[in-house]
Amino acid sequence: TLVNSLGLAAALSIILVVHRRGSGRIFVPPRRRITRTITFEVDNAKDEGDSPSPYVALDELGCAQDTVNLRNKDEIVILESKITLVIDYPVRVEAIFSLHSNGNNGFSRLELANKVAECHRTMYREEHESMTVPAHTAQDVLQNRRKTNGKYGIWGHDIEDLLLRGVSFDELNGVWLVECDS
Repeated sequence: TLVNSLGLAAALSIILVVHRRGSGRIFVPPRRRITRTITFEVDNAKDEGDSPSPYVALDELGCAQDTVNLRNKDEIVILESKITLVIDYPVRVEAIFSLHSNGNNGFSRLELANKVAECHRTMYREEHESMTVPAHTAQDVLQNRRKTNGKYGIWGHDIEDLLLRGVSFDELNGVWLVECDS
């Protein structure tokens, strides 16, 4: 139960927050057991003295630039040739994708980064095609993306704001979770 997994104080605080938001439902956070995380290191092309960046940009141009300088790009990081990928930020409804590696040996670090970026681009495209509320208006010059009402309910960030930090395996649910920063 929620109380057993989080403790009474944490469970009550979640219930109070949800109740204050007026949803009328009790939010139960998903149970996860992270057992492995794939990370990324991208060399800075301008200054070789800098430490590598832990991020890969998710927009098409940024991803293409970052993956050129990706360290250990050919290393097989996931042995399975088929995985389920879950994107839970910045969305109200999780985006779930079934991914297949290009070969039988599993996913290389480069292939994984490219497929995660491709899934994000698909998610943003599907959101755009299904929303009726604009993501931006003329008054939004200095503001983040508005909440939209499309398939995923994207909020807060355009794809150009998102940076892939890692992909973690949730053993309990048998899925890979995307870890993004903005």
